[in-house]
Amino acid sequence: MISETEFSKTNIGTGRARRVWLPFLFCALSAICFSGPAQAEIDVSLSGRTERIGSFSHGEIVYFSLSEFVELYGEKLSWETLGQSIDYRIGDNRFRFFLGSSFVSLNDTVRNMTYPAKLREGALYLPAQTFVRLLDRTRPERVTWESDRRRIRIETGYYNITDVTVSQKANGILVEIYLTEELPFQLTESEGNWLNFSLPGGRVNRAVIESRRSSAAIREINAFQFETSAQVSLRLRRTPHSYDAKYNPETGRIQLSIRNPNFRPQTTHRPVGQIGPDKTIDLIVIDPGHGGEDNGAIGRRFTKEKDIALKISRELAKLIRKDKLFKVILTREKDEFITLEERAGIANLAQADLFISIHVNANISRQARGSQVFFLAPAKNDGARALAQAENASFLTNAGSVDVSGRDDLSMIVNDMIQNVYEEVSADLSAIIQNQFQKSLGIPSRGVDQAAFVVLNQVYMPSVLVEVAFISNRQEEKLLRDKKFRRKAARAIYEGLKRFKRKYERSP
Repeated sequence: MISETEFSKTNIGTGRARRVWLPFLFCALSAICFSGPAQAEIDVSLSGRTERIGSFSHGEIVYFSLSEFVELYGEKLSWETLGQSIDYRIGDNRFRFFLGSSFVSLNDTVRNMTYPAKLREGALYLPAQTFVRLLDRTRPERVTWESDRRRIRIETGYYNITDVTVSQKANGILVEIYLTEELPFQLTESEGNWLNFSLPGGRVNRAVIESRRSSAAIREINAFQFETSAQVSLRLRRTPHSYDAKYNPETGRIQLSIRNPNFRPQTTHRPVGQIGPDKTIDLIVIDPGHGGEDNGAIGRRFTKEKDIALKISRELAKLIRKDKLFKVILTREKDEFITLEERAGIANLAQADLFISIHVNANISRQARGSQVFFLAPAKNDGARALAQAENASFLTNAGSVDVSGRDDLSMIVNDMIQNVYEEVSADLSAIIQNQFQKSLGIPSRGVDQAAFVVLNQVYMPSVLVEVAFISNRQEEKLLRDKKFRRKAARAIYEGLKRFKRKYERSP
């Protein structure tokens, strides 16, 4: 009889399952074990380097070790009790394999690999000739099997159509298609409120583009790859009245502007160009990221970003209230969902002097580490864009949310102009806080960056978004669960606020 200690718990979806560590237990299931020739290896070409992983041949079919393959990405497989089935998650996609079966579940569909999944020395092996095609549809890179070289080739730079974002603005909708090179395109309209971009010479990353969530304005996003061209199609929730599209060489994106015919510019009586209505820095609004139904990122130990953000925010508020150098308001005091409008409204109604949004970071690479502070401005790199999209996701599904990821010529939003006034000051506040992180936290500094975070876009004051550490990194998740580390992070932010106050209140 196998004891409870011979299993370790891992995550499958939102439940928990057990990983079997004893290979002989699997081999007791003789119907699904495979005894064949000695294990060989195949090449995996990834990001300019070549790795080798286990393989074996069964006739003309080459099997490769998915267990070793996922480790190249710092990922893991999740095994059901007794190894009956195995889960593999790639972003929002979920594979489920059944040992001894050629059928694999991909999200809500069942696919046939033709050849069965096999177990060998405690590792999962899959047929390269058939499964790699499925893998290519779910990974952000292009993945191909080169049978003549016995190599899995992963090309991070293959695609020239890499992503799409949808931003709701007061005067309409802005859709941006990300390109790595300028491509000609044709925009056509079809029945069912579809707008279709045809791009000769395009190589579209279907896995990324089709994974993007629909917004309050876009019902569905599809991507198609043809032999010499690609197509990106967007199904709008309403018939478009007026729109145009152009390529922006500064951002490397195709920008589609869909105008709202009911838009009327509004003005604000909020004075801008100074910090606070009386040129003093007295009131801080702290915004704990996410909350309620929005968990944010989740670590390997099921640590939720929303909980860590709230705990650090409370520690920071406690320090501020103790010293009484500032007054402080939290946008949320408990685990609840707060909309973009409510967060911004709290800060604007209070006429706060500074707005600090607290978050923790996450990355598909488990090796990514460090702290980073952002201010609001168009993103300058793919990493900042990806992070902004992840943090913005909960807002983009709500009607009325506003994003500034790509300031096009048609953008007439008043608070865009306000943020231009505060951009330099916000960048300085970011640098001061990041410097305190570097001194105090004992983890790498990733510096200061800029991106179009929705949460910063509607507040009429200097504002920053703090990413304390990576919850996706095993060591940093452990730190984030430690009360002493959270206090260090709160203290570092507080020291940064005090330094900022001294600097700007002395300025003429």
